[in-house]
Amino acid sequence: MEQPRIVISGLSGGSGKTLVSLGLSRLLTRRGLAVQPCKKGPDYIDYAWLALAAGKPAACLDPYFLDDEKLSLQFRRVCARRKPDIAVIEGNRGLFDGRDLKGSCSTAHVARVLKAPVVLTMNCAKMTRTAAAIVSGMEHFEPGLHLAGVVLNNVAGERHGTKRRGAPESYTDIPVLGILPRLGSNPLPERHMGLSLNSADPDLHAVLDHLADTLEEHTDAGVFLSLARSAPALPEPSDERPEEAVSSASRPRIGYVQDKAMWFYYEENLEALEAGLPNLLQHVENITKVYKLPCVVAINEFPTDTQAEIDLVRAKCQELGVNVALSQVWAKGGEGGLKLAEEVIRLCDQPNDFTYAYELEGSIEDKLNQIVQKVYGGKKVVLTANAQKQAKQLEALGFGNCPICVAKTQYSLTDDQTKLGAPTDFEVTVRNLKISAGAGFIVALTGEIMTMPGLPKVPAAERIDVDETGKITGLF
Repeated sequence: MEQPRIVISGLSGGSGKTLVSLGLSRLLTRRGLAVQPCKKGPDYIDYAWLALAAGKPAACLDPYFLDDEKLSLQFRRVCARRKPDIAVIEGNRGLFDGRDLKGSCSTAHVARVLKAPVVLTMNCAKMTRTAAAIVSGMEHFEPGLHLAGVVLNNVAGERHGTKRRGAPESYTDIPVLGILPRLGSNPLPERHMGLSLNSADPDLHAVLDHLADTLEEHTDAGVFLSLARSAPALPEPSDERPEEAVSSASRPRIGYVQDKAMWFYYEENLEALEAGLPNLLQHVENITKVYKLPCVVAINEFPTDTQAEIDLVRAKCQELGVNVALSQVWAKGGEGGLKLAEEVIRLCDQPNDFTYAYELEGSIEDKLNQIVQKVYGGKKVVLTANAQKQAKQLEALGFGNCPICVAKTQYSLTDDQTKLGAPTDFEVTVRNLKISAGAGFIVALTGEIMTMPGLPKVPAAERIDVDETGKITGLF
């Protein structure tokens, strides 16, 4: 995919990269270009400002949580979905600063993964010729990095700026893209933990426009565009989601914070939640439309869950006429399940038209087809030669009218655990049929499913303890 992109980084915090990133995003947006702002994580400060400057949610590119392949895929998917003219990627801390001495998870690492040119911002207060030495060192410090230009910031005046420009351009091949004057005060309001933002404040747009005006006057936005367009093509993003199915014991929980005090969050989390909702809604429709029963969706509410996440699930369920009840049984015991219990009692008192997904009198294959089509949303069932032979034997022995229990992966509506969401037009392969005569049903084994569940290498009980006050630890 051809995606213009550029990384804005600095020597350290306070070098001016946020001012340049915001000003450039705002300036290009004012000129009618679609700008996709991105922020290198882990960082929780500038996303909302970047989103306000560009008029669209900022994307998080976090090498701490994502390996190189998934980091690149995350970026490509965001750009493929939003189709920007340019992606402006703001780094954090210094260009080579990472989580260890090797600089892992640094902005430079992200730039190499995305094959993006880097523009370095430098605070040039009380500095002249040394600026050239610094630029030269930054250029050659790590191989494989395209340092495409430098913006000199906090320059006292025209004479000071001429000296600053001359040093890097005389001793290095790195062009100076702009010289930003020293501002009388920081135009971005700050608070504890970083920048402050009240998106309803009209003065904030004036601040962003002031930054855009500064970039327009003291840099050439066309050069930034040309550098971004020089970035090489990236592979087209795949349709498959990168997440691998894992056991419930090791499945991670991802939360984000969004309220008046903590407004920074990753927009991708909300998008991922919405991408997963079709699976939930398929189950809701099975209950209400296939089995024709009233339904409630129970949300196990944890401290990491945000109101925005809960509201999204609630709104989608209510579109189907189904209520959501929050449960905190894990923390409060029975008291935490009162709301859910009250909703269940209310629904039990309502009349219903309960029906089965299939009639018992049909053949085994016909009943399996109805399960696949009505409950899973698939096309048909496929019986292996072995399963076809077993179906005939079971019917001949008089078990043909038994109900069927399908043993299938819990991670997908299909028999393939990698197919997430609510797929359609798929086949479910049954490889084995056996009778559980005592229970009175036929078990159909699909895919690679085993009837003996897999167990963890370390039992969960080894992590559970009770201290002298009665507090239990290690349950979650």
